[in-house]
Amino acid sequence: MLSIRCALVGLCLAAVGLGATAQPALPVFDATFAVVVDNAVVYGQGAVNAPAPGQKNLLLDVYRPVGANGSGALSPVIIIIHGGGFTGGTRTQGQLVTIARAMAARGFVAVSIDYRLAPDQPVPSARVSNLLAPATVGTSGSTFQQRVAAVAAVDDGLTAVDWLRSNAGQLSIDTSRIGLLGGSAGAITAIHMAYVLDNYGVSASRFNFVVDLWGASLIPADDPVAAANHLGTGEAPLFIIHGTNDPTVPFSASELLVARAVNQQLPHAFYPVVGAGHGFGAINIFVLEASPGVTLFDRMLQWTVQAVRDDENLLRNGFER
Repeated sequence: MLSIRCALVGLCLAAVGLGATAQPALPVFDATFAVVVDNAVVYGQGAVNAPAPGQKNLLLDVYRPVGANGSGALSPVIIIIHGGGFTGGTRTQGQLVTIARAMAARGFVAVSIDYRLAPDQPVPSARVSNLLAPATVGTSGSTFQQRVAAVAAVDDGLTAVDWLRSNAGQLSIDTSRIGLLGGSAGAITAIHMAYVLDNYGVSASRFNFVVDLWGASLIPADDPVAAANHLGTGEAPLFIIHGTNDPTVPFSASELLVARAVNQQLPHAFYPVVGAGHGFGAINIFVLEASPGVTLFDRMLQWTVQAVRDDENLLRNGFER
């Protein structure tokens, strides 16, 4: 049985103003646009030590809405980050392809990224070096390697943002309107990118929203409360789905994030799934309902569109449920 709790509070900062010649292409609630896909685009490189020291190409797929950019209008962007415990996973996972296509059909440019994993023995770049100590404190062995890979994933996520900025004209995107969506390790990466970096002196732009599917904040590694408390007033609105019986990422991690969001008046929506475990196999967002006749997937799409179209209205009125 699915139990729903949703909280939408506070005020949200408006997106950065657009230039005089660039108008926003606002996303829509229904699937409107045909979608074209550019596969296996190299968006950067990252240092690795396996199978040999060197540079690994980082790949992404771009899902673009056909006809959304008339008269020079610019589309919002969503970066989709796969799960896999920082040891596996891929940008081509079926559920993520479905999400990417659905977002593009509503006017977003969606990019689904691969990133360096623990088996690559990644070497995070200097820009995220401040994260390494707090991410790995108290860990050893394979857990230590996972945590290093988690920092490398953040590094690669920032590289994807850099690539989007460099290719903004070609993609017809508005780089002041970028959201993040991740599942499991991907959600952890998104949370770190949106809420944690500024606390450790890592430069990053504000994101417009974060969709967290059964993720958590893991920095610092030895203090879950401190990890959640990186969320602050005026940061990206947060949408969470999490199973209450998750054996992989504790449900309590989401409860801590929500408690902090309430404390900071950070706009958020929280959908606990009672009795559910971890991942898309345990939580079929395409079938389970957020409210009668509205699936969790539908609600997620509605929320992301509304977060870009009119943050203040989202916070004031929420959704009928």
